[in-house]
Amino acid sequence: MKRRTVALIVLAITGWLCSLIWGPWLLDSPHLDDLSPGAGAAVNGFRTGIAALGVGAAALVSLYFAHRTYELGKSAQFTDRFSKAVEMLSANEEPTMALGGIYALERVMKDSPYDRSAVIEVLAAHIRRRSSFGGLSANASPSYTERNICRAEDVAAALTVLARREFRGDDPQVDLSRCDLRRFSFSRGANFRNTDFSESHLGNCYLPEANFSGSYFRGTLLTWARVEGADLSDCAFPEADMTAINLAGAKLDGSNLMAANGLRQGAIDQVRSAKGAVWPDGVPQDEDK
Repeated sequence: MKRRTVALIVLAITGWLCSLIWGPWLLDSPHLDDLSPGAGAAVNGFRTGIAALGVGAAALVSLYFAHRTYELGKSAQFTDRFSKAVEMLSANEEPTMALGGIYALERVMKDSPYDRSAVIEVLAAHIRRRSSFGGLSANASPSYTERNICRAEDVAAALTVLARREFRGDDPQVDLSRCDLRRFSFSRGANFRNTDFSESHLGNCYLPEANFSGSYFRGTLLTWARVEGADLSDCAFPEADMTAINLAGAKLDGSNLMAANGLRQGAIDQVRSAKGAVWPDGVPQDEDK
């Protein structure tokens, strides 16, 4: 690519010099055989115009290369900012450093479209690492109280950054599988579109009017979760535990809940819209009905 650019520049300069020297005769040779004062003025005027054109072209080329240099410098700056933010995020012994790295990554995500996907994946990986959920078994991870004391601030900050980002069609799927996220609360309208929550714990979470469209909840614990007014369209809930979930005003168009567990008729009756949704067979009525 560089060789082609250099060849084009050399060709353009050669053409410009040829036009400057022989252009008048090539365009109007019958009237320039005899160099009278009028013909000389015509030649000088033509050459002046060609010279001005060359100067303008040179200025445009200089502007182009200056812009390219600026873009390359800005790209290198974003790369440096990204690397330093990741280093800060990895400083587990310094919680404030981790928080600084999270918010620095958020700024990079906003300023550099090229690094946006990488930032989303790094933040999701940090959440998975710092809130790993081993399931409700004899070998399960420590209790929520013990775990959250040491990791609430940085995990909450990373989740908040992901939740408040503006969704774009080319964003990667957010992998928040096997995460202990119980009892987290978010402001209205949190963005969790196209997120994988497989085998995660979202019990007692408060996610009003959140956008979960296109997300995956295989084996997810959603017990007592409050998702009032949330967009859960085109989601799948295979083997998810939806006991006592609050779906008041939620949208479940096109969602598959056939293999969901713990879902009761009272929760279904509170849904705002469920066009094309697939429900479990034999959904039980609430006990007070």
